[in-house]
Amino acid sequence: MGSSPRVKRAFWTIAAILLQAAFFSAMAAAQVTGPDFNRLGSGTVTITITNNSGDGSVAADIVVINTIPATGFSYVAESSMVNGHDGSSSSAEPSQAGLDLTWDIDALLGGAYQLPDGETLTISFDLIADCQAQGSANTDSVVVNYTVSGIPVTPQTFSTDFTVRAGTPNLTVDKTGPESISLCEEVTYTLTVTNAGDEGGILTTVTDTFPNTEFNYVGGSATVTYPDGTTAALEPGGAPNAPQWAWAPNGITIGPGETLTIEYALTTSCDAASGSSEVVIDYEDCGGAQQSDNDSLSIEVLPGDLTITKTPVEQAAGIGDTVIWTLTITNTGLGNIGNIAVEDVLGGGFAYVSSAPAGVNSGQNTSWSAVEVPDLDLLTPGQSTQINISATVIACE
Repeated sequence: MGSSPRVKRAFWTIAAILLQAAFFSAMAAAQVTGPDFNRLGSGTVTITITNNSGDGSVAADIVVINTIPATGFSYVAESSMVNGHDGSSSSAEPSQAGLDLTWDIDALLGGAYQLPDGETLTISFDLIADCQAQGSANTDSVVVNYTVSGIPVTPQTFSTDFTVRAGTPNLTVDKTGPESISLCEEVTYTLTVTNAGDEGGILTTVTDTFPNTEFNYVGGSATVTYPDGTTAALEPGGAPNAPQWAWAPNGITIGPGETLTIEYALTTSCDAASGSSEVVIDYEDCGGAQQSDNDSLSIEVLPGDLTITKTPVEQAAGIGDTVIWTLTITNTGLGNIGNIAVEDVLGGGFAYVSSAPAGVNSGQNTSWSAVEVPDLDLLTPGQSTQINISATVIACE
């Protein structure tokens, strides 16, 4: 004799309850973990979900909701990573609503994801603690929704408390770059700001000062690398030829152990002089107290010095003969010399014929620049270049 419909309904109800109970006990292995946080510092939170049912039950339709602590914490964008038991993964962002971060595992891992008995699913993401975060009662809670055999199971909730340590920021600045510069030279300097403290510091300004107004910032050359590794152009203020320029990094927070760098180029004019260069940073702690640090660099400007000879000094020739001279231009100084212009003026008894390299001739005058003689663009210490010039003797003087 078969069972009645009422008996069958009772059987399936009991079976559903048993399935719920089986996977609920499996979820006892689920947990959320995270570090102790420093104020104005970030840390990684990990949610671990393990199916320990032991009876072959499979969890599906998994949706995880994490509620971050109510005061002083925020999610770090693009820090999420979901790793399935089967090697699947996703760095897609969770949906956000208020304090809630929600991961729909099916949508993130390609659809129809199932967590078999004995397997583990993990979610990691970063939070940052601001100046309002404090103490140890910072509760982060997680709700896991799922189904077993298509039947919704009572969601499981678990939580942990994060501890926030109050500390002291210690931002230091280091300036690196050439300590010897030639006149009329372009060089690159790097300013590195590091937080050696145990709490984040809020960087407000970076001010760099050079010996005199003959040191000029190269417009559009500055690049800032933020603590998260992203880079951007960041122009300083100050007049184009001022020996001082300042950057305002928009109150960027530099956490413990993090760095920010600014790299830029400058040029020296032909009148630049040696001296000391100093960079100063200003920053604030969580209480708004102003602090600063500085670093200096002695810069020696190496002057160049040009000598020019015309040889031979004398040569025997008659009217109608062609004579040839060699011009030798040498940098006998300590530094580079650039943008050199050379001019030769023939006496009235000569008529210009040619030069090698060819110059720009007008009557008795012939001139050369880097256009005609590329070496004249820049002569390093000890470097020489030569020009030959030919003329015809047309009169005796």
